[in-house]
Formats: sequence, C-alpha cells, structure tokens
Amino acid sequence: MKKVRFKEWLVLYSLTDDKTRKEVMEAISFLPRCDEVCGCKVPEDFNLITYGQLDDLHDNPDGVSAITNSCKVILGVDDEAVLNERAEKVLWFVHFCNEEVKRINNIFKSIRPNFTSDEKLAGIEKLSFGSFGVLDWYARRMQITDQDDVRNVPWVRIYKCMKMDNEKRLFERRYGEIIRSRAKNGRKGR
Repeated sequence: MKKVRFKEWLVLYSLTDDKTRKEVMEAISFLPRCDEVCGCKVPEDFNLITYGQLDDLHDNPDGVSAITNSCKVILGVDDEAVLNERAEKVLWFVHFCNEEVKRINNIFKSIRPNFTSDEKLAGIEKLSFGSFGVLDWYARRMQITDQDDVRNVPWVRIYKCMKMDNEKRLFERRYGEIIRSRAKNGRKGR
C-alpha cells in the first residue's frame, strides 16, 4: 500500500468484498503516524483548531467526501492533493481526525450539566440546539455580534468558558439550597 495513491486505493477498495473491507478498515488504526500529509505538517493533536474546524469535521459527509473534507478542513488542501497522496497517509490521517474528534467530544461530554428532576420535568433536555446553540451562547457570553466570528475561536477557549459557566451554575444551585435550608430551619449563615 505504500506506493498506492489514494485514488488508486479507492478503485481497489471498491472491488473488494465486505469481509476484506472490514479487515482493511480495522488495519487502518495500526498504520504508523505521519508527520506530513499532502505536503502539510500534521498537528500533534487538535487542541489548537478552531471551533469552526471542529464543527466542519462534525458535519462530515459520507464516503470519499468525508475523507477529502477532513484533509481540507485541517490541512487546507484540495481534492486533487488528497487523491494523489499515498493511500496509507490519507487513511492514517482520517483515522487520526476521527480519533481526535471523539476525544474532543468526550471532553465536552464530561462537562455536561446534571439537571434536577424538576428541570427535566420542565423539559430542559429539549433545549439542546447543537453546534449553533454553542456558537450563539458563546457569542452572547462574549458580546460578539456576529456568530460567524465564533467559528474562529479555538475550541479549547469555548470549552473552558462552558466549563466555568457550568461550575458556577452548580455552585449557585448548591448555595441556593443551603440558603433555603437555613431559612427553613431558622438558622442564619455565617
């Protein structure tokens, strides 16, 4: 596979049976790391990409378009560069992109707020507006008038602000419960 261009690999892959395709896809995770793909340096991780790039990777189409899109979004290359790159490099890079997106998704999941039963009963879980909701929230938080400007903000900054706001919300909830408990029991705070 080292000498096979990605466009040639696509033809060969399309001629294989389902069992072989599955084996090939499983083997991709064992490909060696590449320092460069399509003549571009590969980042160590996606900690420095923007929220817009992350969002564009989430919106990946299916099939070959998903592969070329990953290279376009992160490396800034065109379809022709991807099709003419060595297959092993392209396949490794797309696997790397998918793993990084999963890692970042798990980081965001780790700060999801826990809702009270009353909040759930009121339907707070239906207030999930996806990526646009994040863009809108951050724009309002930072008083940015154009939500498209938020796409250029590093995702790490948005995550840290979201984490701080969630922690503050939890503190305010706990503090409110303490005050209500003390008022109910007739005790004063210190």
